[in-house]
Amino acid sequence: MGCRLFLCGYSTKLNIFKFIFLSLKFKITKIYLDNLFKFA
Repeated sequence: MGCRLFLCGYSTKLNIFKFIFLSLKFKITKIYLDNLFKFA
């Protein structure tokens, strides 16, 4: 039970990390595209 609980918490942390990473990637891509259009 404890092992399963640990795994569950670990996967939740992994999902949060993945979500943060994706949102950061999206923000960076948006800024990059905005700058691209600014200079175009």
